[in-house]
Amino acid sequence: MPEKNVHSEHTNSSQNPQSDDSSMNDSQRPTKGCPFCGETILQVARKCKHCGEFLDNRTGQTEVTTVPQSSESQQETVVWTGNPAYIGYFWELLFGVILSVVLIGIIIIVYVVIHRNSLVFTLTNRRVISKSGIISRRVQEIRVCDIRNINVSQGIFERLFNVGNVGVASAGTAGVEVNLLGVKDPMRVRDLIGKEKDKADYRD
Repeated sequence: MPEKNVHSEHTNSSQNPQSDDSSMNDSQRPTKGCPFCGETILQVARKCKHCGEFLDNRTGQTEVTTVPQSSESQQETVVWTGNPAYIGYFWELLFGVILSVVLIGIIIIVYVVIHRNSLVFTLTNRRVISKSGIISRRVQEIRVCDIRNINVSQGIFERLFNVGNVGVASAGTAGVEVNLLGVKDPMRVRDLIGKEKDKADYRD
């Protein structure tokens, strides 16, 4: 009898390790979360033992839906184009106009001053001389003794300010040889030239 008990205990002890190994193998098998209740279940399970929902092979996978691009996003077309309105630059434009007028005025004034200083008229007891030009120089002269004609020309505006042109010609030419342009008090200048001519004639 004692031997049978020993054999029985040995048999039971040999069966218990097998059941322990089986339980350990189940716990180490891969698991996953139920997509319906969130409980942990075996990876190969087709039905959740907690909520009873059936599973398929697509469980745990995320379906990616491709949205087709519309034709509007594929081709860009210009709807409108424009520039800032000039009214937005009102003060800048006004300042530019004033500045341009001032600059043009300064340029004109400088030109007048240079041109006036480039013209020099000289009367001596022997000659009437007109010099013009700064870079290029031009000199016209006539001897007092050769003068045959002295004329004065004035417009309405020139008569108001008592300025005019004095032209001096000799017998050897048909036109004016020396022209004194825009001189002050042209009648007086004409009389001065005439006096010098009379003196030259008297000396001769």
